[in-house]
Amino acid sequence: MTDATIVVLTHNRALALNRCLAAICSRTVTQDVEIIVVDNGSTDATLGVLDDAVKRGPFPIIPILRPTNEGVCARNHALDIADGKFILQVDDDVVVQQGWDRVLLTPMTSPEVGAVGQHGFYQDGSWTKLIDDRRRPRPGQPADLVMGYCWAWRNGLGLRYDEQFNPHWHEESDLQLQIRSAGFRIYVVPPVCIHNSLKDAAAVRSNDPIIGEQIARRNFERLRDKWRDRPLTFEGETAGLRRTS
Repeated sequence: MTDATIVVLTHNRALALNRCLAAICSRTVTQDVEIIVVDNGSTDATLGVLDDAVKRGPFPIIPILRPTNEGVCARNHALDIADGKFILQVDDDVVVQQGWDRVLLTPMTSPEVGAVGQHGFYQDGSWTKLIDDRRRPRPGQPADLVMGYCWAWRNGLGLRYDEQFNPHWHEESDLQLQIRSAGFRIYVVPPVCIHNSLKDAAAVRSNDPIIGEQIARRNFERLRDKWRDRPLTFEGETAGLRRTS
């Protein structure tokens, strides 16, 4: 078993993927790692980027090539074969900083910690904020949910991406609720990356099929319904899955 498996999901973002993998390969300080890249049926130059990355090293890179775009659930193919003690998820439009992996993995020396990530998801009058946690957790403190574009969790918990959730935070939020329901806590760390989001604000407002507001609202309702009656202990006094309108 390796120390960590880095999982990257991509689709038709060859330039972003190239930046992402170059940063991972040059700024990861843990030596015993593997990288699994799941390609969701890309038709651009992604395969060439993958070929170059495999040859360049310095870490083993395992490509998983899917014939069509399966959305975020394609990450499950990587989780099925991941050999690391920990999973480090990195979105393809993320550029990690030097030593990012050490920052994410160090808190998990505590057996109570099941996942680690940058802070986020606080209610501020918008339906897009999933957790009403007015403590505003800071690095070194426990949180209810953390940002999902660059985070880590313990492998072996049987986590699966749920097909009912399209991208818009809800898929990682569901995984983090799975972690919480297994009795682990989630901790906040300082920023470890730059997120060059490729989401188009105009597409969101026009209800893009992937990231549109109506889709996101519906997914939030599904997330809340899925976890409504399950045993979950939130960190903050007023914390919980909530929605404002």
